[in-house]
Amino acid sequence: MKNVNTLAVTGVLSMAMAASLLAGCGSQEPADGTQTAMVIDGHEISLGLANYFLRTEQASTYAQMESMLAYFGGNGSDFWSTEEEEGVTYGESFKNSVVTDLTNLFEIQEHAEELGVSVSDEEQQQIEEAAAAFMEKNAEAMETLGVSIDNVIQALQLRTLETKIRPVVIEDVDREVSDEEAAQSSCTYIRLSIPDDETEAEEAKSQMEEILELVLNASDGEDIGEIAEEVNEDCYSAQYSFDQGAYDDESNVLDSAVKEVLQDLDENEVHDQVIEGESYYFIIRMDQLFDEEATESKKESIITERETEKYDSTIEEWTDGIEPETQKCWDDIVVDDSIIYTITTETESTETVTSES
Repeated sequence: MKNVNTLAVTGVLSMAMAASLLAGCGSQEPADGTQTAMVIDGHEISLGLANYFLRTEQASTYAQMESMLAYFGGNGSDFWSTEEEEGVTYGESFKNSVVTDLTNLFEIQEHAEELGVSVSDEEQQQIEEAAAAFMEKNAEAMETLGVSIDNVIQALQLRTLETKIRPVVIEDVDREVSDEEAAQSSCTYIRLSIPDDETEAEEAKSQMEEILELVLNASDGEDIGEIAEEVNEDCYSAQYSFDQGAYDDESNVLDSAVKEVLQDLDENEVHDQVIEGESYYFIIRMDQLFDEEATESKKESIITERETEKYDSTIEEWTDGIEPETQKCWDDIVVDDSIIYTITTETESTETVTSES
């Protein structure tokens, strides 16, 4: 699950938390936020603090998924009630992930002092100002959720420690990556869907052969994707980088027929036949056997992977064997589609959270 840094601001708190969270249809009874929602490694987590994390992260997650669903022509009306796996809805899975998130945060807090990480006086002042602004905008909603200003302050302190501890944890990661380890080749391909109808398929292949002839005679530096679109606007073209020599590697997602042809191409060479793949016709050009720019990018990716692996393994080590004990007031909370928490933007530097029933 992704952390909600738009609302639970971390680090130097460059964004003010001016948000509005509205209760749905007045049907929710105010919660007693002082109750213990769960116990994590001896820490009693109040319902107010747990509710703050649950609902702000729910709003951020929903906003991201709603945009994705809208892009693909769907809607989020039953998002949280959809089964993510057999017998478990996305809402239930999400709620469990919040417990995991809180477990991580409290173990980070436990180890912060020994690693020399703390919240500075300046950061604490910014936290308190941000929390006050958030509570002012959210007074009614926070009362419904049982969230106090102290809960918000504690949440921001935890997020700040999380942000500051990461660079300390990953400080000793090996950032030396050789050209050989990261070496990338790059190619450009043009593809066109193979129609189910045989006559239409032959026509599509004929068009690709026409495009191929134009590509073979194109001048250096000419955009072969534009050449293809002039013949058939349904053609798709892209450049693709892959591990040098890794033609059969699973990480190479090119069609198997294309990978087979690539193995025999020299730099800047266009294959002189239209390739018939599983679902597409292809034209392929080997751009560079050793792509320096793509190799440098791959080096950065490898370093990031090492850092992430080191950080994740450290958190796993810290949380190993810890079993959060949830209480009835938390267990009774349902994350479903009866109340949908969403985020809308008021200004460039503020976020608005609303709920709809």
